[in-house]
Amino acid sequence: KNCPLKNITVDENNAVYSSEDGVLFNKDKTSLILYPVDSERESYEIPNSVETVGSNAFYKCTSLRSITIPESVVTIEDSAFSDCTGITEIKIPSSVTSLGYAFAGCPIENIVVDKDNPNYSSVDGVLFSKDKTKLILYPVANSRESYTIPNSVNTIGDSAFDGCSSLQSIDIPNSVTTIGDYAFDVCSSLQSIDIPNSVTTIGD
Repeated sequence: KNCPLKNITVDENNAVYSSEDGVLFNKDKTSLILYPVDSERESYEIPNSVETVGSNAFYKCTSLRSITIPESVVTIEDSAFSDCTGITEIKIPSSVTSLGYAFAGCPIENIVVDKDNPNYSSVDGVLFSKDKTKLILYPVANSRESYTIPNSVNTIGDSAFDGCSSLQSIDIPNSVTTIGDYAFDVCSSLQSIDIPNSVTTIGD
């Protein structure tokens, strides 16, 4: 994953792997395995045969400014887009039902989830579970200085606000019972936080 690849080519007779436009896939192109880290493309549309975007598939692809995720994608694995420093907005289609910790190190300003997605939703650019009981990910590069968590939320997920350096205050409602590991890690502008009496579990 640290090789400065610009292109990946697979022999057409290979029984397990394939390539298209320099990108590595499994044979039937249902899994995107590796995007060449030093490709100079600024945008990329994942083929609509793909069902799984693999872990570290786009790791450190810093030239990319936009990635289009098609309705065929069901699973986005951990670190799939980690350290893609040009990506500021993510659009999650209705088909995605399994989403790992996929965007670490991305300067995301806005997360948009298709309204028909059965597992996830977004409000004001923030990623939630469908029923909005779990706050999964706050967009790390959003410029807001304060944020009020909706009172439908009972769980603040692991690393949910990790690296949100603009936030100076976060209002946690009495509905919240669980705060996950590293939920507020590296929130370098956060001056104070009030833990309501509803909270019974706080992670690392």
